[in-house]
Amino acid sequence: MTVHRLFRTLDQCLEIGLPFVMDEGARHEALRFHRGIKSVLATIVYEEAPKSNVIDFQDQLLVRRVHKAIAEGRNNQIADAKIVVQSYIDDFGWPEHDDIA
Repeated sequence: MTVHRLFRTLDQCLEIGLPFVMDEGARHEALRFHRGIKSVLATIVYEEAPKSNVIDFQDQLLVRRVHKAIAEGRNNQIADAKIVVQSYIDDFGWPEHDDIA
């Protein structure tokens, strides 16, 4: 059980039990404790937050696939850019440059 879950459980128990506390002194003590737990909950980083869509780079196969996909995307962008630049060169009547990489 994480610290956050422990304090959250204590908080929920106090919220459920507070209406049944009849003694005014005990009620004030419980409310003071409850406010303290709320303060602690506000400062604890929630450890059970849903995981993001970040890729776990521990899996080498996955790493290779990601790098391959990135490389293919970059190559496609470079090829598209080459076509655009070459079309502008052709429009101005400049000699064709196939060595643009």
